[in-house]
Amino acid sequence: MPWLVGRARAWRRKIRYGTGSRARTLAAMLAEVPVNTIKEIKQLEERLRAAELGPDPGFFEEFLADDAIIDGQRAKRKIVAAHQPAEQPKFTRVEMSDLEILDYGNAAVVTCIGTYEGPQWSGTLKFMRVWFKREGRWQIIAGSISS
Repeated sequence: MPWLVGRARAWRRKIRYGTGSRARTLAAMLAEVPVNTIKEIKQLEERLRAAELGPDPGFFEEFLADDAIIDGQRAKRKIVAAHQPAEQPKFTRVEMSDLEILDYGNAAVVTCIGTYEGPQWSGTLKFMRVWFKREGRWQIIAGSISS
């Protein structure tokens, strides 16, 4: 069995330093591991819906890119400010329907229809959002809203 320990150490060195055919094979296998972008974006969209209902400005602070363009404007500060908790909830119900996600690897385009009910306003809005995976985390980099 000592020979097995020696082989394992040698293989680990090859992987660590990126040499040898096994290291390249392992790297190729890791590159092919599918990341389920659609599943990740669906989860983020559900968190966004909950943040709208909350409201939760922290979600928008984290997942809305600093340089995001929404309806032709850099609007992060405005969006975060609009989701600050108030005495009375802004919405009593927020639902998203007709969710469609197009996967482009490190980017995803989402379209959906949001139905909002609240004491001050109720209505339906159409959304288009562009999610981009930057430094290992998803952020909204662009979007549009229409009625």
